[in-house]
Amino acid sequence: MMWAKKIAAGVLAAALSLTLLSGCSGGRSGSGSVISEGETISIDTSASYRLVWLTDRIYLTYELECTNEKDGTKIYAGQANKARCFAGTHEAITMDVRTELGPYPSGNSMGIDADGNVIQPGLYTVNYRNNTYKEGGTFGSVEKVLAATAFCNYEKEAGTLKEVRAASGTKHKQEYYVELLKFDFGTAAVFYTKDHWKAGTTNETDPAALKYIEVYLPGETAARASFEVKVTPIQGSYVETAHSAVTELHKVTE
Repeated sequence: MMWAKKIAAGVLAAALSLTLLSGCSGGRSGSGSVISEGETISIDTSASYRLVWLTDRIYLTYELECTNEKDGTKIYAGQANKARCFAGTHEAITMDVRTELGPYPSGNSMGIDADGNVIQPGLYTVNYRNNTYKEGGTFGSVEKVLAATAFCNYEKEAGTLKEVRAASGTKHKQEYYVELLKFDFGTAAVFYTKDHWKAGTTNETDPAALKYIEVYLPGETAARASFEVKVTPIQGSYVETAHSAVTELHKVTE
């Protein structure tokens, strides 16, 4: 029996070591992952900021297809023209419009709905199955972090993004470069392949390099949700994604 007790003690010690790594040292553990504490870096040089190419006029629209590793459900999150961010399902997207986009003074019609209305700043709920939207909406705690991660270029300027840390991590036995984006309402651990820059560049992130996002809520060291991520290919200026466009939407009141 003595040998059995020694084995049990060894297993307990290993478990405690992992807990200390993920909790007290500042590291994190998610779905099949361990992340180091990392070090603070400038958002301007981060892979997450450089995922949206900065043109001389606007930030290009992009969208993340986030598949929950636990149950396979999908959440779509992204940003459009540095004017609005969104997260949710195909039938229920919460959209946060920060800046109106209309003919004047912006000269950009990407914020005008199908009936000619300029969509004003505020929260909306969008159903892309029937192309309708209505005033009011609430992000779930996980969706809010995903939307802010996609909108990190704006969140940095708004002061909502508090810190970015560059770390290393393993997930499903693979090694990754990880960026920890810290907001007041949660943290996103964004997993990139170790060589995440586009070929021939050192300041433009290859969208294919983004593989996973884990969402941590305040006070938690275990991931609340973990997603496998695909980035919708960025087509060019003034080109929308499937869940960012508003020009074909009709406003409803119920």
